Amino acid sequence: TFYFDQIRRLMPDIRKATLAYNVFHEVGHHVQNLRVGDPIETTKRLGVPMGLVVIALELQADCIAGMLANIAHRVRPLFDKGDKENIMTSAESLGDDMVAMKLHGTFDPLLMTHGTGAMRRTAVSLGLGLVTLKQVPPVEWFVKYALQATKTEPADWRRWQDVSPR
Repeated sequence: TFYFDQIRRLMPDIRKATLAYNVFHEVGHHVQNLRVGDPIETTKRLGVPMGLVVIALELQADCIAGMLANIAHRVRPLFDKGDKENIMTSAESLGDDMVAMKLHGTFDPLLMTHGTGAMRRTAVSLGLGLVTLKQVPPVEWFVKYALQATKTEPADWRRWQDVSPR
């Protein structure tokens, strides 16, 4: 409930579909734990800093959340007019850049843990068009996407090698 209190404080006009997206995001992490396994092993396997894997896992969870919202809507109509846009706007507003600017007035991309607003919006948008887990890109894809989107190199991330996942 603390999490939802935070969400409501950041977005007072939040809609039910957006709250559902947030629940689906957390379910996405559970799916990852079953499919991807230990983030430390993923870091070693990919040969990239933990910080990049953490962001990739968050973006993949956003994508899974979008997919689950899409599936839920197909089973029982969940969305009202504008809800899909509201979900993407919600994900965007929870991006590290948006939260940091709102709270501190500054943003350092190398301190991200969840991705920028634009990255999160893209991941959710991708998921909203999927209907099976097999369609969700692997963590490796999200690592490459994070590097591309931030215009950084893996070496730039070495300083937060020790960041703990989630």
